[in-house]
Amino acid sequence: MDIERYNLNEYLLGFTLLTLPVSIKLNSIALVVFFVYNLYLNVKNKTFPKIRDYYFHLIILSIQLFGYFSSSDLIEANKKLLLFFSFFAFIFLFLPSDKSLRIERILVYLPLGVFLMIVYGGVRVLYDILELNVRYDYGRGVNLWLEYVPHHTYFSLYAISSILILTYMVGKKMLKATYLITLPVLYIVVFMLPSRIAILFAISVVPFFVFRFLANAYAKKKLAVFFGIAFLAVLTIGFSFDYARDKLVYAVYEIAGVPTERKPFYGVSKRKKVWGISIEVIKEHAFLGCGIGDSQQVLNQKFLENGYEELIGINAHSQYLQGAIYYGIPLAIVFFGIMTWSAIELFLAKKFLLFSIWMLVLTIFFTESILNRQWGVVFVALLLTLSSYGKTSEKNVKAK
Repeated sequence: MDIERYNLNEYLLGFTLLTLPVSIKLNSIALVVFFVYNLYLNVKNKTFPKIRDYYFHLIILSIQLFGYFSSSDLIEANKKLLLFFSFFAFIFLFLPSDKSLRIERILVYLPLGVFLMIVYGGVRVLYDILELNVRYDYGRGVNLWLEYVPHHTYFSLYAISSILILTYMVGKKMLKATYLITLPVLYIVVFMLPSRIAILFAISVVPFFVFRFLANAYAKKKLAVFFGIAFLAVLTIGFSFDYARDKLVYAVYEIAGVPTERKPFYGVSKRKKVWGISIEVIKEHAFLGCGIGDSQQVLNQKFLENGYEELIGINAHSQYLQGAIYYGIPLAIVFFGIMTWSAIELFLAKKFLLFSIWMLVLTIFFTESILNRQWGVVFVALLLTLSSYGKTSEKNVKAK
């Protein structure tokens, strides 16, 4: 092993990312153990003053704490507050290192975790079908597979991020070109899940970044031809899944108001109801919000008042609306402004890998509340930490 290039925290952070799609329980244990170990190193090396470099994390934690004290249901508020522990823990996993952390070497563990779950989920589905005679037809195959992998929105997030990570590293010659053969598998997984917003992002935005990442390493004309043919093949296979195709088609029908006899999905119309009620709640609690513990109770009450009993228990289905319900509009602007500004800084610094992942996250925020579960919070917390670390490491280099 090259001792000069060895950095334990790269492996600790990488393992945390690897376990995220594999096991939430294992991910939680890893976070706590690594946090305690690095807390000890911080005490030993007296590196606490460097916490100020991660002021974005402290602001987000302060906003979440405000949401906690604004709640009357402290049991639910405690869960939501504890969920944001990773924003605090990741600071300490970055502070004590006296070596430069290689961000790509950390991120590459995510595709590994994704492929572990693809294989595991596939094996379990085959067993259920062949041995237990479980039905596998329209829609059921996806739902059967989702029993063994993370929620479709989060797994789509991980799969698309893996596409971006692998193509970037191949383009930078950090990985061999043979890793590109995994891209069709990841794309097909995105179609199989399927999250509408993730599919749209994967077919409209991701190709631009993939081409950009690989353009510096390969001849652009040949790359365009090869990538174009491969992309068309993937789209053909992806849209051959009736379940995935219909989710997009019927979403367009719902938006355009096209009457149909067959309505297998109500994602758009249901979200319109949820968003409408969420906006009503925000208007009533515009300045201070409802608190992180009481928001669902307030939404449920509004659903009942409007005759939407079938929506009880559903969150705002938009992280932006959810944030405004939690904290009020002023603090929600600060909360999401931090993430948006982090993405802008990365763009201006031409750090397009992290920028592309932020674009994905901020896009998914429009239709999903992904910060309600550990799958989303840990991912976003690490993304913010990697973005902040890039700035602090550059400052340290300039200071030297």
